[in-house]
Amino acid sequence: TGSLREAITTTNSIGNVTITFEATGPGVINLITALPAITADGIVIDGQSQAGWDLDTDQLIELNGSALSSGEDGLNIQGESVEIYGLKITGFPNNGITGGSSAVNAKIGELGEKTLLVEMEMMALILLQVVGQLIQIE
Repeated sequence: TGSLREAITTTNSIGNVTITFEATGPGVINLITALPAITADGIVIDGQSQAGWDLDTDQLIELNGSALSSGEDGLNIQGESVEIYGLKITGFPNNGITGGSSAVNAKIGELGEKTLLVEMEMMALILLQVVGQLIQIE
Protein backbone atom coordinates (compact mmCIF):
# COMPACT_ATOMS: atom_id res chain seq x y z
CA THR A 1 0.00 0.00 0.00
CA GLY A 2 1.08 3.58 -0.55
CA SER A 3 1.03 6.24 -3.22
CA LEU A 4 1.41 5.81 -6.96
CA ARG A 5 4.70 7.72 -6.68
CA GLU A 6 6.00 5.21 -4.09
CA ALA A 7 4.81 2.29 -6.20
CA ILE A 8 6.64 3.54 -9.31
CA THR A 9 9.82 4.23 -7.32
CA THR A 10 9.75 0.77 -5.72
CA THR A 11 8.92 -1.14 -8.90
CA ASN A 12 11.67 0.69 -10.79
CA SER A 13 14.20 -1.17 -8.64
CA ILE A 14 12.48 -4.54 -9.15
CA GLY A 15 10.86 -4.74 -12.59
CA ASN A 16 8.15 -7.10 -13.82
CA VAL A 17 5.59 -5.96 -11.22
CA THR A 18 1.92 -4.98 -11.44
CA ILE A 19 0.78 -1.82 -9.65
CA THR A 20 -2.83 -2.16 -8.49
CA PHE A 21 -5.27 0.18 -6.76
CA GLU A 22 -7.43 -0.31 -3.67
CA ALA A 23 -9.72 2.70 -3.92
CA THR A 24 -13.43 2.17 -3.34
CA GLY A 25 -15.30 3.81 -6.17
CA PRO A 26 -13.67 6.56 -8.19
CA GLY A 27 -10.38 7.88 -6.88
CA VAL A 28 -8.53 11.01 -7.97
CA ILE A 29 -4.75 11.32 -7.74
CA ASN A 30 -4.00 15.07 -7.87
CA LEU A 31 -0.33 15.54 -8.67
CA ILE A 32 1.50 18.60 -7.40
CA THR A 33 4.90 17.38 -8.66
CA ALA A 34 5.71 15.16 -11.62
CA LEU A 35 5.83 11.41 -11.12
CA PRO A 36 9.15 9.59 -11.53
CA ALA A 37 9.75 8.01 -14.93
CA ILE A 38 8.89 4.33 -15.26
CA THR A 39 12.37 2.96 -15.96
CA ALA A 40 12.08 -0.77 -15.23
CA ASP A 41 10.93 -3.33 -17.77
CA GLY A 42 7.64 -5.17 -17.45
CA ILE A 43 5.81 -2.72 -15.17
CA VAL A 44 2.00 -2.88 -15.38
CA ILE A 45 -0.21 -0.09 -14.00
CA ASP A 46 -3.72 -1.53 -13.82
CA GLY A 47 -6.42 0.99 -12.91
CA GLN A 48 -9.08 -1.67 -13.46
CA SER A 49 -7.85 -3.50 -10.36
CA GLN A 50 -9.80 -1.18 -8.04
CA ALA A 51 -13.15 -2.39 -6.72
CA GLY A 52 -16.12 -0.96 -8.61
CA TRP A 53 -14.13 0.07 -11.72
CA ASP A 54 -16.72 0.88 -14.37
CA LEU A 55 -16.08 2.75 -17.59
CA ASP A 56 -19.78 3.35 -18.24
CA THR A 57 -20.40 5.11 -14.91
CA ASP A 58 -17.00 6.85 -14.71
CA GLN A 59 -15.98 4.82 -11.64
CA LEU A 60 -12.30 5.17 -12.52
CA ILE A 61 -8.93 6.01 -11.05
CA GLU A 62 -8.18 9.51 -12.34
CA LEU A 63 -4.64 10.86 -12.67
CA ASN A 64 -4.99 14.66 -12.64
CA GLY A 65 -2.03 16.85 -13.58
CA SER A 66 -3.71 20.26 -13.61
CA ALA A 67 -1.53 21.56 -10.73
CA LEU A 68 1.77 20.71 -12.47
CA SER A 69 4.06 23.31 -13.97
CA SER A 70 4.04 24.08 -17.66
CA GLY A 71 5.81 21.43 -19.72
CA GLU A 72 5.49 18.61 -17.18
CA ASP A 73 4.23 15.21 -18.32
CA GLY A 74 2.16 12.53 -16.61
CA LEU A 75 3.37 8.96 -17.02
CA ASN A 76 6.84 8.86 -18.59
CA ILE A 77 7.64 5.42 -19.97
CA GLN A 78 11.35 4.65 -20.24
CA GLY A 79 11.26 0.86 -19.73
CA GLU A 80 10.40 -1.94 -22.15
CA SER A 81 7.08 -3.81 -22.16
CA VAL A 82 5.31 -1.36 -19.85
CA GLU A 83 1.51 -1.66 -19.78
CA ILE A 84 -0.99 0.95 -18.60
CA TYR A 85 -4.70 0.17 -18.29
CA GLY A 86 -7.91 1.55 -16.88
CA LEU A 87 -6.86 5.07 -15.90
CA LYS A 88 -8.52 8.39 -16.66
CA ILE A 89 -5.73 10.88 -17.36
CA THR A 90 -6.67 14.57 -17.22
CA GLY A 91 -5.35 18.10 -16.98
CA PHE A 92 -1.67 17.66 -17.80
CA PRO A 93 0.05 20.83 -19.07
CA ASN A 94 2.11 18.77 -21.52
CA ASN A 95 1.58 15.05 -22.30
CA GLY A 96 -0.53 12.72 -20.19
CA ILE A 97 1.69 9.84 -21.33
CA THR A 98 5.07 10.09 -22.98
CA GLY A 99 7.88 7.68 -23.74
CA GLY A 100 11.47 7.62 -24.86
CA SER A 101 13.20 5.47 -27.45
CA SER A 102 13.54 2.66 -24.88
CA ALA A 103 9.75 2.43 -24.47
CA VAL A 104 9.36 -0.48 -26.88
CA ASN A 105 6.52 -3.02 -26.72
CA ALA A 106 4.42 -0.68 -24.55
CA LYS A 107 0.69 -1.35 -24.28
CA ILE A 108 -1.48 1.64 -23.53
CA GLY A 109 -4.98 0.30 -23.13
CA GLU A 110 -6.08 -2.68 -25.13
CA LEU A 111 -9.02 -2.28 -27.45
CA GLY A 112 -11.85 -4.63 -26.54
CA GLU A 113 -10.36 -5.57 -23.17
CA LYS A 114 -8.77 -2.90 -21.00
CA THR A 115 -9.00 0.80 -21.67
CA LEU A 116 -7.27 4.02 -20.83
CA LEU A 117 -9.01 7.35 -21.16
CA VAL A 118 -7.42 10.72 -21.66
CA GLU A 119 -9.32 13.98 -21.36
CA MET A 120 -8.09 16.42 -23.95
CA GLU A 121 -8.29 20.22 -23.91
CA MET A 122 -11.55 20.04 -25.81
CA MET A 123 -12.94 17.82 -23.00
CA ALA A 124 -13.38 14.88 -25.36
CA LEU A 125 -12.51 11.40 -24.14
CA ILE A 126 -10.47 9.29 -26.51
CA LEU A 127 -8.81 5.91 -26.51
CA LEU A 128 -5.07 5.69 -26.96
CA GLN A 129 -3.48 3.02 -29.04
CA VAL A 130 0.19 2.16 -29.42
CA VAL A 131 1.44 2.23 -32.99
CA GLY A 132 4.94 0.83 -33.37
CA GLN A 133 7.16 2.49 -30.76
CA LEU A 134 5.20 5.72 -30.65
CA ILE A 135 2.11 6.52 -28.65
CA GLN A 136 -0.35 8.16 -30.98
CA ILE A 137 -3.83 9.50 -30.51
CA GLU A 138 -6.36 8.21 -33.01
